Amino acid sequence: MKKYHVALILGCSLGLPVGAQTTFTPVSGDFNDPANWTEGLPDTVAAAGSDDLGIIPFGSTASMSALYQPLAGRRIRITVEGSLEIGAQELQLRAGSTGSSSPERGSNGDLDVNGGTVTVGAGGQIDLAGVGADIFIDQGGSIVFGPGSTLSGPKAIHILDGTLEFAADVARAGAVEDELVVGADSTLTFHVDNAVEGTTLFTVNGSSLQLELDPESTLAVAFSHPPALGETFDLVTGVSGYKGIDGSGIGSFGDVVGSGLPAGLSLRANYLADTLQVEVIEEPPSPMIVVGAEYSFTNEGYPQYFSIPISNESGDRTTDLSITGVTAAGDDASSVSDIYFPSSVAARDDDYIDFNFTPGTRAGIYSFSLLVDSNDASGATPRLINVTVEVKDPTIAVSGTSIDFGLPGVPETTETITIYNDGDGLDLVIDGTSTTLEGSPAFTIETALPLSIPAGDSADLAVKFTPGSAVGVFAGTLTIGSNDYEGNTPAILLQGVAMPEGNHVPLDFGRSNSPATVGYEEVLVAEGVSKYVSGVNVSLVSRDGDIVAGAAGGGVDTVNIDYAKTTFNGADDNYISVLISGLQTGTLELMSTHRYASSFDLPFDLHFGEAGGTLELVADDLIKGSSFNLTREVVAGKTYELRVLEQGTSNVAYISSLLLWGSAVGDGSGVPGYTAWALGNGLSGNPEADFDRDGISDIIEFITGSDPKDGTTTNPLGVETSEGYVTYTFQRDDASEVAGVEVKVQVSPDLADWTTTLDVGENTANSSLGVIITENGSDPDTITVTLPMTGDPVNFARLAGTSAP
Repeated sequence: MKKYHVALILGCSLGLPVGAQTTFTPVSGDFNDPANWTEGLPDTVAAAGSDDLGIIPFGSTASMSALYQPLAGRRIRITVEGSLEIGAQELQLRAGSTGSSSPERGSNGDLDVNGGTVTVGAGGQIDLAGVGADIFIDQGGSIVFGPGSTLSGPKAIHILDGTLEFAADVARAGAVEDELVVGADSTLTFHVDNAVEGTTLFTVNGSSLQLELDPESTLAVAFSHPPALGETFDLVTGVSGYKGIDGSGIGSFGDVVGSGLPAGLSLRANYLADTLQVEVIEEPPSPMIVVGAEYSFTNEGYPQYFSIPISNESGDRTTDLSITGVTAAGDDASSVSDIYFPSSVAARDDDYIDFNFTPGTRAGIYSFSLLVDSNDASGATPRLINVTVEVKDPTIAVSGTSIDFGLPGVPETTETITIYNDGDGLDLVIDGTSTTLEGSPAFTIETALPLSIPAGDSADLAVKFTPGSAVGVFAGTLTIGSNDYEGNTPAILLQGVAMPEGNHVPLDFGRSNSPATVGYEEVLVAEGVSKYVSGVNVSLVSRDGDIVAGAAGGGVDTVNIDYAKTTFNGADDNYISVLISGLQTGTLELMSTHRYASSFDLPFDLHFGEAGGTLELVADDLIKGSSFNLTREVVAGKTYELRVLEQGTSNVAYISSLLLWGSAVGDGSGVPGYTAWALGNGLSGNPEADFDRDGISDIIEFITGSDPKDGTTTNPLGVETSEGYVTYTFQRDDASEVAGVEVKVQVSPDLADWTTTLDVGENTANSSLGVIITENGSDPDTITVTLPMTGDPVNFARLAGTSAP
């Protein structure tokens, strides 16, 4: 439906975007006489399809002498600034269309009463139809439907500033479909003929009708005979909703008045689901204070003024409300000061009680009451108003979610977390009781508590890490308690690592997308994965071949977060075995940690011993979060097994880190050449692995001297053919000429059957026939392999290498 715009025009006239217009200049005063219009009747000003405007100016009175029915296809609108007396005739505007040149207020099909008056007498009718046919009343204008008149259509009625009045027996045809708007200083009036033989009342018939009502609008009902207490009268039906004048909120009339009422009675509007109704009620007392029983406010920690609206709904509409005092009472009344109140509120007027609220030292809910002493005749005095103020301050924030003490290298070290007070008023107080440390006793809080932090400021909370003579990974959680208004208690993960002196192997089992704990070697978890450190090889295997990486959430502390685990396969007694080889004869010190993301304990046992032999039960009924230390004598050349055996109720085994040290752990100086090279490059040590995924195995990268971390390395084997021979050439790095490393050239006609193998030895004499080794001093050797192209064709060749463990 069309919406209106109200504009204040100074020093000029309001020009509407029209096609053509004609103005009523009365000679005889007859609306229907073309001679009374400057350009003829409104529907003859322009050709069919154009917009015609007929204006009855201020000071002019037009009286209809006959039906006014525009010619077919004519689009007109009438603006009344003076007076239009329809009498017993019909004003018919049935070409309402949004297709005109002005889709706003004043487009074709509209009747716009702009400061003027329109009266409809007995037998008279206003008939509007079409998708854009509206009635507008503005600038103090009015439309009066007298007894026996008829309203037909329109799509919408807008009383922006004026009055619309219906006699009791007005007839209606069709429904008002879009909106009925009653603006400020506007009145909608209904007459009721409620004689003893029955009640006659015109009802606005709506169809999904939206009522848009201003808080300063008036609903007036005039009775021909005194109604009885409790009687109700339907005024508007087919209502779809009630909104404010701007289309938002919930709309209602600012005043509901009645005439012809018995003494002591008044009217109340009932805004029902689909009907606007008035009900006869007892007249309110005089004066009558209207104020809510409860009010709630929010505050951000600093002194703030709040307002509570009050009004005087005096039933006689004349008696003033006198207020003699307003005081605060209750538990938190001390936070209230500077109370302002009006000494007098006129009948049907409103005002405010203002007060200043100053929060104490705490956050949360403050409760108090305001006691209003007045001459209110509607109830007991003082009037009690319950007030709550929620102080949303202070607000805690911290500089991080974890503290990593790393590898301190000293008996003790201290780190800090910065705490911010992001509030606006109150001090943030760090509580010495609810601020706690859980986990390893190696962590202690050094800052004296309680600690007060002013609004907008910050302070450091110091935590000391003192591992003493213990080794391994230490973990804890610092929980910070305070008077934060939301009760937030930041949890800070703490981690420190104390490594043993001498040679050691620290392994952190986890995922590829999370870094290893400081000082630990990362092991990307998978079934059969191996890691070589300082000549010690550690690999992971399980009973059912189902090892996967697990995680307990985000963060950087992978000992607390990442782990190796078996799957929940429903089978009892599954296990993870950590196989340890490459140890020297001596004492092995071992510490394993076992973290897991679960609300259950998930118990497990630990066994240790020589792989393939009988394992010793070294710990039972351990649960998630446990660490275990073991000391055993071991012998060089043997493989040892640490088995994590799940108990039958959990169906999962898990381990998060492993630390090996003691005299059994060497420095790696006796490690074979390939293994030492692999360790130096951070590789797994598996000769067949391909770390950079360039299609060339790590052992071949070692042999040819290429970079095992450069994924762009190309095939090192060159090929040439001539006079019935094929020649293969590659370079061999001198560093690969160590015991245990063997080099071969394999050939095949079909990439499937590699039946021909030629050995590449230390020199030509120690190599297979056809292999020539050219020494190049300190530069890589040139290896040439020449084969005849007789018999089965030789189409393909590859390098193969092996390394003894």
